[in-house]
Amino acid sequence: MGFKIIREDLRSKAGDFGVRQNPNREKLIKMLIENPPKNKNKAKEVFEYLNTQQESFTDFDWKKLKDNEFIPINYESQSNKNINELDDLFKPRDCYFKFKDKRQFPEKKLNKDDVLIAIKTDSKGNDFYFLATVKEIYINDDKKLGCKSLHESVTKSVVPYGPIQKTKYSRQLQRIIRERASLFYLDHSEEYIRKDEKWLKKLKVREIEYMETSYKLGSITKNERNDITTNISQKNTISWILYVTPNSNLIDISQQLHLYQT
Repeated sequence: MGFKIIREDLRSKAGDFGVRQNPNREKLIKMLIENPPKNKNKAKEVFEYLNTQQESFTDFDWKKLKDNEFIPINYESQSNKNINELDDLFKPRDCYFKFKDKRQFPEKKLNKDDVLIAIKTDSKGNDFYFLATVKEIYINDDKKLGCKSLHESVTKSVVPYGPIQKTKYSRQLQRIIRERASLFYLDHSEEYIRKDEKWLKKLKVREIEYMETSYKLGSITKNERNDITTNISQKNTISWILYVTPNSNLIDISQQLHLYQT
């Protein structure tokens, strides 16, 4: 980057001379802005070194860097120019990731490289900004800033498919549920019960072919066929239906009923 380096034969005495191992963050930022790398190869060396020093960078440093041109770009049309010529310099926010197949998102590349700005808080509550890989990041949605939670924004529902029928199997399950309704509430306190025994006895059982889970985010809807075998749905204000597939069992049904009991 242009800093003066102690001679190899004197490095063992660097501590005695008061020589620091690395320049401080102010000097690093200043040197990068005033003496940016001339080409892609030099930039790779500089940025790899800065990556080892970034934990000391402050929020102000990152804001300062994003408005300065220090990233060299060599266009394909300029491939024949002299190697010593300075490439065109750009601000970080004006640059994009390059990958060979434009139709494929560079997931593998982004997963292993330091491409995201992360925040680390020390024991005194001070925040430090640094680059990190995807695997090192935890997303923190701050509702105070008006951020919406992706999880809360997605609505999920189960959709039954095929003819809705009364079958020998559904009648058998209907009878078992009504006969054993009281047993479902033996170990539950009344104050924690949402749907009581009367509700359970009125629950209708219908057999269907299969079910799909529907996920909706805004105007985007995606249906996914999965292994769901039971689901309770409200037909109207007073009528509820337990949908079952031919491969459902009493354990699946019991777990589904438990979701609506307490």
